[in-house]
Amino acid sequence: GDATLTALFEEALRRNQSVRAGWARVQQARYIENQVRAARMPQIGATGSFGAAKSITPFAETTALDARGSLPVSYEVDLFARRARDHQGAKLDAQAARLDQEALAIAISAEVAEAWFDAVNARIEVAVVAEQLETDLKFLELVELRYREGLNSAVDVHQQRQRVASQRALLALADAQTQLTDQRLSVLLGEAPGRAFPVDGKTLPDIGPTPTVEVPASLLDARPDIRALQKRVEAEDRRVAAAVGARLPVITIDFTPSYSWLRSTITSTGAIGGTPGETTDPITASGFTWSTGAGLVVPLFDGIAGRSQIKAQRALVDQILEQYAETILTALFEVESLSLIHI
Repeated sequence: GDATLTALFEEALRRNQSVRAGWARVQQARYIENQVRAARMPQIGATGSFGAAKSITPFAETTALDARGSLPVSYEVDLFARRARDHQGAKLDAQAARLDQEALAIAISAEVAEAWFDAVNARIEVAVVAEQLETDLKFLELVELRYREGLNSAVDVHQQRQRVASQRALLALADAQTQLTDQRLSVLLGEAPGRAFPVDGKTLPDIGPTPTVEVPASLLDARPDIRALQKRVEAEDRRVAAAVGARLPVITIDFTPSYSWLRSTITSTGAIGGTPGETTDPITASGFTWSTGAGLVVPLFDGIAGRSQIKAQRALVDQILEQYAETILTALFEVESLSLIHI
């Protein structure tokens, strides 16, 4: 319900360097997904060449110009869904990156809120300590007056002076704490320390009743960090299938339309008759051609590279599964412990 704090949330989510880096990771994951998806599409290229040649014999000189162009098209038939599994894995990685960004936004927002309330509390502490110091100073005057009148001992004066010195030290610490909280807020907002925040006059909110701790199943759907790991488990599982598919036969279809143009002229040397230097009319030939075919590649022996790739991918799935279980346990602990702290 604090408009100032809401504005700080929005500013942090726009300017915080960690958040901005997170968005860059999301974009990177999306572009990687597009790269992997491209392998499932036909590959089309363009080639061209131009050449000039001249041959000299005792009888004639031949000059030729040659130009060629083609559009080779190839497509890999995804018989065993290897490319599809790779694409699914990259797509799940992109979804996980987006969920990571949501978790980061929640974490940064929590840090901003904590720093804000720390700043409010630091001002309150400064006011309380300053008020107590003022009271202690007045009481010191009274004790010193009573000492001069013989109504208090020197020990009373010494104790009160110690109390005043202690309050002054607390006030200095409280002032330093206000500066630290402001600096922390500035860094969270993506700028250098030194910014002043409108904290004066703010009060700490009522924490309200103890929040209801939901069942663990709902926690899995609510926390983006858990959902992100779940996506990564699914992604690596797809890559296990892709690694298996890489050891199976591959069929590739090719189609190449081409155009060629050839022009040649012959100049006589007069050795076998004719006029030396006489050049024939240019001979030109051109036309379209095309070729098509299919290729089959069957992996027969690769040492143990293929099997090792499959086992490595399965080990990676096991690793992420353990991280997933650990994250769930940590999340349950965080919710339960924060609930007890709240109580």
